[in-house]
Amino acid sequence: MVNVVLVVGYPHTRSFDVAKIRKIARERYGAQLLLVADAPKAKDQSIADYHFYTPVCEKRVPESIASVLDYINTHHWTPIAVLPFLEPAIFFGASLAAALNLPSAPPNELMAGRDKRLFRELDQKAAVRPNGYLPVKCATVSSCDEFIETVASMGGSAFVKPATEGGSRGCAAVRSVEECARLWRDMAAFTKTGIIVEELVRANNEFSWDYVAGSHWITQKETTEDQYRAEIQQMVPAPISADDYSLLSQTGNYMRSIVSERNGVFHNEIFHRGGQITSAVEVNMRPAGMHIWDLAGEAFYNFNPWAEWLAWAVTGEHNGVPLVRKTYAAIRMLSAPKTGIVDKIPDFFALTPRNGSKIIDVDVFVQKGSSVSMEIIDNYGFIGQIIMSNDNSNLLNKDIKEIAINIQNSIDIV
Repeated sequence: MVNVVLVVGYPHTRSFDVAKIRKIARERYGAQLLLVADAPKAKDQSIADYHFYTPVCEKRVPESIASVLDYINTHHWTPIAVLPFLEPAIFFGASLAAALNLPSAPPNELMAGRDKRLFRELDQKAAVRPNGYLPVKCATVSSCDEFIETVASMGGSAFVKPATEGGSRGCAAVRSVEECARLWRDMAAFTKTGIIVEELVRANNEFSWDYVAGSHWITQKETTEDQYRAEIQQMVPAPISADDYSLLSQTGNYMRSIVSERNGVFHNEIFHRGGQITSAVEVNMRPAGMHIWDLAGEAFYNFNPWAEWLAWAVTGEHNGVPLVRKTYAAIRMLSAPKTGIVDKIPDFFALTPRNGSKIIDVDVFVQKGSSVSMEIIDNYGFIGQIIMSNDNSNLLNKDIKEIAINIQNSIDIV
């Protein structure tokens, strides 16, 4: 009898994370990895032992579960864990875990991680909130006229985003009512699944409360400052005071409490609006992106978030312990210095951090002939990344920004 861990869906940019889960499943549980997804991706064969393709959206759950169970039974496998890895698949993954009698949050509790409107409703209705917490004012709109009226009612500025997308896709700051018609045209692909308009929170202090199986930490987030707010840098742990850590932890845990205390992972994004005031950006009930879990593994002693997530999926236990910082780790995304076609990428980057930071990884996503744009409209518009660490957060911040600029400027674009 073969034990299998089921990974349900994964973003195409995170095949490396599925490979990590596969390695842990083999080493700790003697298990193989079965990837369940909508359709094949280029790297599926190299990151999973077995593959099964079926719709994983909410509309096809009963039929898809039946087909997965039949496939498992045909091979006489023993499933030991289900890991939903993709927002559109978390309801299906939880339903599949329930059908297999494996640990998971109830499927209905996970929908607030899929649909931002549901989370905002729970947030507005909450009877008890942390001291200093302010719900973000928001409204759902279904037409351009309604969009214009809503932005006008919020004082002429707002933040607009699709209700069911991730990766900052479709998100934009609305700086005046005059921009609404153009932005509505830009969001045409998302209007059928819902558009949310929120008050524009101007404090640019964003963090995330990241949780896995009882352990949690605060990540400092930086976003681009133009109209489209893509995430450009993350640092773990956030270099903040003990008071701010407590404040943000209370907010992150509050967000978890109104959604599902049984889910094993959270990536809850938070505004720190100054003083003791916080607000929720959104709740995510899957592993954080942008290598945040890898940064945590680097930053804390004896901590592997991927192993903790899999342990939770096997046992259902939240046994996390307080994390002890070893260093600071950060990722900085690389932006194209201008719009055009990549003409040349150096074979070697001369990288010498001036303040003693350690370079962990440099990755350039583009190649000669790639079309690039200096306008970043979502988290997928960057041309590469660099990961570094340093015992001093200020020096790390200086080094990673300087090295990122050096790499960007060494790529020839015509």
